[in-house]
Amino acid sequence: MPILSILFPSDESWVGRACLLLFTLALLAEVALADPPCIAAVSFQDEVTTPSQARLLQRIDDLKEELAKQQRVLGSRHPNVRELRAELQVRMKYVDRELDLISTKILPLEIELGKAQLKYAGNHPEIKSLRQQILLWQQYAKQERVGSNQLYLLDTNLEDLRIRLSLLAHLGNRHPDMIDLRQEMGKLQLERNVLGLQEECERQKLHIWKSEVDRLIASRAKQAELSEEQWLTRESRARGMSQEQYRLDVVWQELALEKLAGSDETLRDRKLQGVIDRFRNSQKSNR
Repeated sequence: MPILSILFPSDESWVGRACLLLFTLALLAEVALADPPCIAAVSFQDEVTTPSQARLLQRIDDLKEELAKQQRVLGSRHPNVRELRAELQVRMKYVDRELDLISTKILPLEIELGKAQLKYAGNHPEIKSLRQQILLWQQYAKQERVGSNQLYLLDTNLEDLRIRLSLLAHLGNRHPDMIDLRQEMGKLQLERNVLGLQEECERQKLHIWKSEVDRLIASRAKQAELSEEQWLTRESRARGMSQEQYRLDVVWQELALEKLAGSDETLRDRKLQGVIDRFRNSQKSNR
């Protein structure tokens, strides 16, 4: 039995056909007008901000609200209002940019500079210091990233110490603050070198075995006419380390440097390249 005769049992079968045709056309029109789900998803993803940008936008909204309140109560020329406006201007400058080093180092310094400029003349020492720090961080931000996030964090911490050292240079090398900063830099630099060497050895598939570390310690102890225990105790105490830490950091580092110095593969890490070049020169001078 035909389907139309089941749906529309009357003799006037053309009425059923017309109703079915109209229903089909209406359904097709509804589907055609609907938004394609894939296009909506893509446009939504394009508009999503990064977490750092989201924090920045939230802070800007809070500043605008606070500025409006303060301005109504205190007036546009009040110091608090001017400081809020200076901070808002700095933050607005970075709305469309990815924030990383900028948000943690440069942006806070620029905010402090904007506030300092409201209080002091252009040649004030604090303004000069802030400008110098901003310039140094901007130069550092242009450098190419190499290695893991942990390595990048160590590099950033080292740069922070270098900037602090440059700002305190007028105190002299024997000032306690300068001595403490240099000691802290030495520890961080060792940690940075070891991590950089480790990542580069893994990349080049160069292995350093425990037996190689033991042989180097035995060789150095023999040269110093000491037992291995005596030599390790002397060297680790001089560095302020445990014996195990000395083995893993200092002895391992020398072996890694030796293998990478003999490798023909080009290094990607320029800072590590400088360490290896100095090692090569020291080896030549000792021969």
